[in-house]
Amino acid sequence: MTLHSKLLVIILIASALYFFKAYYVQEQNNPTAEKEMGTALNLEVNHIDNWVLKKANMVTRTAKLINDIPDNNDISIQLLAPYQTDSDLVDLYVGLEDDGRIVDGSQWQPPAGYDVRTRSWYQETKQKNAQYISAACFVVYNKVFNFTIAMPLHTSTGAFRGVVSEDIDLTSILNEVKAIRVHNHGYAILLDQNFVSIVGPDNTDSYNFDDNIDFINKTYNVSKKDRGTLRYELHGEKKIMVFEKIPSSGWTLALIADE
Repeated sequence: MTLHSKLLVIILIASALYFFKAYYVQEQNNPTAEKEMGTALNLEVNHIDNWVLKKANMVTRTAKLINDIPDNNDISIQLLAPYQTDSDLVDLYVGLEDDGRIVDGSQWQPPAGYDVRTRSWYQETKQKNAQYISAACFVVYNKVFNFTIAMPLHTSTGAFRGVVSEDIDLTSILNEVKAIRVHNHGYAILLDQNFVSIVGPDNTDSYNFDDNIDFINKTYNVSKKDRGTLRYELHGEKKIMVFEKIPSSGWTLALIADE
């Protein structure tokens, strides 16, 4: 056999193996499993979205009440007390534009020189001049994730007056996400607006979980998409991920399972 013939045989064998592999991977894709994952994902996304909207309703109602009060000195702690009826709400407070003062529903007293106008949640809400939802933040002293929902306040003439804001404990939602199982070995992850994981599986493997998410995002640009299905291979394991953004918060919920 000539060298040319040998090369031709090698190329034909390599091509056959390539097409066999592609066909094999395609056949291994399970449309039923993907559909089941998509249905489960959509249900949980709607649940979390409604949960966030319910929390936002407290801020919206409080903002309307305060906007009807012309004098800032009449904004009392008692006005903010209803947040205590919701166990997920950590605090409800008002920052005022005229003097940088804060009125705190939990009766927290700020240190000397405190100016609420320098706080990021205040500045973000003022700049947006609309409802603001923060990324999740890990609170060291009680070891939970909180996030903030805030609304701008205005005078009767429409001038910016300040911000009403609430801190919300994410524990109940995170526990639900942790409990999700996809075909026994799969799991769910919740990512904030910056595509940073808020919660993932309890039994993470030896690979760094956040590095994996960063790799997936940089490779497939998932954070720029509202929803989708992704098949990928990581550390020699074939995975399928279905993901969808939560409209109210901009977070992303994803379900991941072995192919």
